[in-house]
Amino acid sequence: MKNFLLVAQEENITRASEILHISQPTLSRQIQNLEEEFGQPLFLRNNKKVTLTNNGKLLQQRAAEIIELYEKTHSEINPTPGIVSGDIRLAISEASVVKNIFEAGKKFQSEYPLTRFRAFNGDNNSVIDMINTGLVDFGLLFGYVDDKQFSYYQIAEKESIGILMPKGHPLCVKESIELDDLEGYPIIIHQDSVRRLPRSYDNYFEGLEFRATFTMLITAVKMVEAGLGIAIIPDSVIGPGSDALVTRPFSRPMSVPTFLAWKKNGILPKQSLMFLDMLRENM
Repeated sequence: MKNFLLVAQEENITRASEILHISQPTLSRQIQNLEEEFGQPLFLRNNKKVTLTNNGKLLQQRAAEIIELYEKTHSEINPTPGIVSGDIRLAISEASVVKNIFEAGKKFQSEYPLTRFRAFNGDNNSVIDMINTGLVDFGLLFGYVDDKQFSYYQIAEKESIGILMPKGHPLCVKESIELDDLEGYPIIIHQDSVRRLPRSYDNYFEGLEFRATFTMLITAVKMVEAGLGIAIIPDSVIGPGSDALVTRPFSRPMSVPTFLAWKKNGILPKQSLMFLDMLRENM
């Protein structure tokens, strides 16, 4: 799998074989064996390079996940006796509470310097997938957690929701935003935002003009910078390029509960359990 990924990266079997220090015929045969095993061509070949087929692109994604999971499992099964070490893997959405989590992480690493944090970004759905597949130990979720599927710790801090807009926008003169203020302006909203809100907000955004959705905050920032609209986001977070942007809170405060979740009845590695204990103590 690792050799396949290198060939896909280099788009050249000869160059990949030189990096791997194996012969080109040996590497070619490995690729052929994979194609025979899956019963499909994985590469399109010409004289100068190889490129992935659609099936090859799927295997590229799965191979990276398989290797990641294998290495995680290996470190859990074969730790160094008597020493707290290894990776602590978290799937996170962009949120201000992430800073608090890694402030606890800094303290944890000062006591256990052989540990390492691995952060994987995603929205609620992809975070859930990463927890379920075992690629991460914990995931940061918003709004709701299925307690039949996950164990969880509710973080005291909540994500407040506000408006992101360009400096100079007519609404910038207001200290806080009323719902009626948004009428007539194109709105950008997180793909999960309405679903994440408590039920009391189900009809809160009814009648507004939604022009776009996003799953990562940096995308919302770029949409606002491009003039596509104003965005409803966590009001404590602005991504790169924010010098030209401002946020304003809603006059009716809105917030979303935040949870650190892990697979119910799942087995967490020692270092992750210890970090969870420290996180609870600090937050």
